[in-house]
Amino acid sequence: MDSRSKALLMGCLLVASPVFAQRPVVIPLVIPEISRPTPPSAGVNVTTGDVMAPKTGPARPLEVTNPKQAASLTKSGNELIEQLAQGTFILLPVAPTAPVLAAPSPEVQQRLARILRAATPTEVTADIDIVAQKVKAAAGAPGEVLIRRWVESLVGLQQNGKISPTQLAESIKTLNVLVNAVRIDFLRKPPIEFLTIQNLLSQLTQTLTS
Repeated sequence: MDSRSKALLMGCLLVASPVFAQRPVVIPLVIPEISRPTPPSAGVNVTTGDVMAPKTGPARPLEVTNPKQAASLTKSGNELIEQLAQGTFILLPVAPTAPVLAAPSPEVQQRLARILRAATPTEVTADIDIVAQKVKAAAGAPGEVLIRRWVESLVGLQQNGKISPTQLAESIKTLNVLVNAVRIDFLRKPPIEFLTIQNLLSQLTQTLTS
């Protein structure tokens, strides 16, 4: 497979990266070469990357600075995580022409919901272990340390009934690092646990950029 085809596959799995601007965090974009620091502001900066394919130009920062925008993020995130908890989460196509993806099993969804709602990794060690093992078993997966770091970054995304912008930024950052570390086999057939979280994070990002 040529480099262009691989880049397009990676672009389908990478997620646009929000930045928590009260304590500025520079998060790599879909293509690291085009990432650049965003000036600090009073709220959350979301860098709009294309989740369908890599960008070829500078990304546009979107500031989320008012309670209405924060409430919209929390409303969307709470609804999506509750769908996971109920086993009714639906994977959206990564592109308009992409095929509809099969829904993950209720067991997978509920395991991920527990991780997203936990306050600390020690509360959900067994769930983290299972998800990490499933991802590690996929062809072309990266090393175990990187995988576990990604799974643990999901802990606390939902805190006290709200979506944490800081944790959202960290979860997306580690997901994109993981995607950049995998081999092409992983991109062709990602494990369902990975696809589910990628889809969830993409939907949350779109909430902020729509």
